[in-house]
Amino acid sequence: MYDVERGRLLRSDPAGNLTTLDGPFSGPLHTELEDGASVWLERTDDPEPLDMLLMERFAAAVRAAITRGAQSRSLEDASGLVEIALAESTGEIDRLRALRMLGFRSDRDIRVLATLATETDSMDPYIGVLRRAGSVAQWAVVGETAVLLVSADARALSSAPFSRLGVGPALPPLRAASSFGCARVALRFAVERPHRDHIVYWDDLSGLALIAAHVPAHEVVGLPDVQAMIRLSSSARGRDMIASIESLLAEGSLRRAAAASHLHHSSTAARIRRAESLLGFGLDSPIGRARAVMALWLMRLVAGDVNHGLRLDAS
Repeated sequence: MYDVERGRLLRSDPAGNLTTLDGPFSGPLHTELEDGASVWLERTDDPEPLDMLLMERFAAAVRAAITRGAQSRSLEDASGLVEIALAESTGEIDRLRALRMLGFRSDRDIRVLATLATETDSMDPYIGVLRRAGSVAQWAVVGETAVLLVSADARALSSAPFSRLGVGPALPPLRAASSFGCARVALRFAVERPHRDHIVYWDDLSGLALIAAHVPAHEVVGLPDVQAMIRLSSSARGRDMIASIESLLAEGSLRRAAAASHLHHSSTAARIRRAESLLGFGLDSPIGRARAVMALWLMRLVAGDVNHGLRLDAS
């Protein structure tokens, strides 16, 4: 048997005694398991009729032992393995080994989800929901971010109980660190619940992801449309205007926006007119609405930087 965790070959004699082999070895009957582990059946005499059945049972037992070992690890151990799996500096072998020990397969894509570290108290129930739905799921706190690793086919993401959630793309396990980075970018665009965009998928960001990766925050804040939107967000009345703008953009008309916001049509119209005067452009044309959408999303991107002292008049 090849012990992938320790990178060594083991041979068991009929009495169950283990010895270590120095070089590669493959018996006549050889089975590849997940994540690089392998088992062989070595014989010094002729094959027996039940050798194939013996190999199948042995392989199944080894798979079960690997799975039980991963599932029985403590949360503290799992946290360390998650950090290893997501670190940019981790080598391929160590990354795959950490993911295997967490219960993930090397031939199945995974997603990384990022939320606020303050959400950790409510993490375990959601992990249970994912696992009951058939997904592999593990979590840890990495810096100021709470991170979830889930199998790519994970369902129930829309029911995540967190106030904000960024969802990275489904990628092969060796690219787990990339999915983590994308999830953190998506989290920057997420707005606290009950906003409709409290869960943001990196896959949906398109060009916004490129801006987040390559445009410095001070340049984003320097855009007049973004500055105007940030100033609106600094007061309760302005935030009401932003809510009406978002309803208009989502619903497509003033009447539908008013109905969705449970406001009178005239009240919504008054808010929009006031917002247009403060923004410096109208919302009654495709280009005006496109500017509003871009300003809203870019404001989310730099909100944390502004809150930590980045000046609105940055250039």
